[in-house]
Amino acid sequence: MILKIRGLELGGSLPKICVPITGKNRLEILELAKKIKDENVEIIEWRSDYYEDILDCDKVISLLKELRVILDNTVIIFTLRTLDEGGNINIDNKYYERLNLRVAESSLVDIIDIECLRKDQSFKLLIEGIKHRKVKVIGSSHNYDFTPSIEIIEENLMKINSFGVDILKIATMSNSEEDSLNMLLANKNISDKLSNKAIISICMGSYGMSTRLLASAITFAHIGEKSAPGQLSVLDLRKILK
Repeated sequence: MILKIRGLELGGSLPKICVPITGKNRLEILELAKKIKDENVEIIEWRSDYYEDILDCDKVISLLKELRVILDNTVIIFTLRTLDEGGNINIDNKYYERLNLRVAESSLVDIIDIECLRKDQSFKLLIEGIKHRKVKVIGSSHNYDFTPSIEIIEENLMKINSFGVDILKIATMSNSEEDSLNMLLANKNISDKLSNKAIISICMGSYGMSTRLLASAITFAHIGEKSAPGQLSVLDLRKILK
């Protein structure tokens, strides 16, 4: 499927490059945003779980306003990654929902990443609320320990799809070449079944490079700090894709 956001097409033959911003304070975040903008990156992901004032909704929205001015028409993903999913903060579900809805209401971002397979919570109503506000949703699941079987990967992607998200994302740790091959095969099988959805399926770690290039509508690279194991720099990734 080709999903268009701000004129950018997701789901074509090559993945679009996304660079996460992982700064801890306002100045770090804005400086990194300027560097990324200068590199003409297609998508920016603000990993807000690194932000020292993440528990202040007003400061989050204020900073998003500054980011939008700097990044202009660049696609912005807002991500509040929790400790359960490999993020940088332990946060209660009520605040997780409240902040993501505030961000959606602001119309400052294009996509919000929501953790779909948390054992302690269903965010179906949150996802519906975000989509009602005309913001796209990535439904995500992360496993930093291992890659499950092809059958489990496919089952998890279908569960994520059941929430009505726009983009499916699964990221697991690859401990062998077989893990990455399983991810590629699962991606193909689900892509055939769900041809109307964009899919991000990534194996993290050194074995997972092939998945970052072949199995994702969006692939993640870094300028500065990596936000996940196995990320390439933007420069190296562009060389490989070219």
